[in-house]
Amino acid sequence: MLLRQSLPSATEAKRFTSLEQVNKLMAVKIIEFLGMNANEINSSDPRLANKLCPYINKTCKKIDRYGQQKPMCVVESKGGLPLIVCEHRLLSTDMENPTSYQRSRLLEISKVVFEDGIAAQDIEYKYEVTTKLRQRADFILRDKRNGDACILEIQGGGETSSTKILSDHITRWENGENVRLDDFPFRVTKTGKKATPGLIPANAWRRLQEQLIVKGGICISSEKKFVAAMGKTIYLHLLGKLPLVENLKRQKSGAWNCAFISYKITEGVTIDFEIDLDNILYLDLKELINRLIEYGEKDEELFTTNMIPLEES
Repeated sequence: MLLRQSLPSATEAKRFTSLEQVNKLMAVKIIEFLGMNANEINSSDPRLANKLCPYINKTCKKIDRYGQQKPMCVVESKGGLPLIVCEHRLLSTDMENPTSYQRSRLLEISKVVFEDGIAAQDIEYKYEVTTKLRQRADFILRDKRNGDACILEIQGGGETSSTKILSDHITRWENGENVRLDDFPFRVTKTGKKATPGLIPANAWRRLQEQLIVKGGICISSEKKFVAAMGKTIYLHLLGKLPLVENLKRQKSGAWNCAFISYKITEGVTIDFEIDLDNILYLDLKELINRLIEYGEKDEELFTTNMIPLEES
């Protein structure tokens, strides 16, 4: 496979104080639809009829749920930033009958997390596990060789703004209108301006912060590890929010209890994601939480500004 347009390196990501601000004015297009390269299909493609998601080998969850959605998997901005927009795309927790794709994902993540030489026969897992604090973990992975284990959370991507513009565009394509599925859709507003959908990686980052504190705390107390696998756009957003986090980076062979695993996109006839070995962060979770706290800057004006008296005049 060929690597898609290269994304900024981890150090270059320091330029992004807020990735959603960078991208909110950047149009996005669909690049993967129902597990297929949007550039390679037309609306009469017979593979669309069965509505099958190849990643879980079931009917697409977006189509199958109440209030059907369009089976978009991945979108991409004009700047070349991809964003996974389906929770089942990178690695689904729908594991009653795991596919070879899901098993391969768990194996490749295990190779990054556990001691060298691990093979499929050395790995045990559970999915959608409820903790004592009533928090649901996506996966628990365990190395049978030594009992090492981790909570694994999947943060593949996020949402788009103005999603209806994308949905309406797909409807036009499905109805045979003269549009390509991988065109950049837009809507003309009443004022004559073009409205376009954009990337919103911030929500995934907010979810991850809660997981770091609660599920990460469980891992520290249990002397285990917290691991998050994410699309590279989310990874870059994280580095933008914590520009000095790379200074905390540890070696895999050293002492660590938190890891962020970045997936980069590849494209051939099909679109796929692979672990970006140059962008894996091994960290000490307590150091990371302290860095999160330090992210809050001193703001004297916030507390000394004129306020409204509570007492009635």
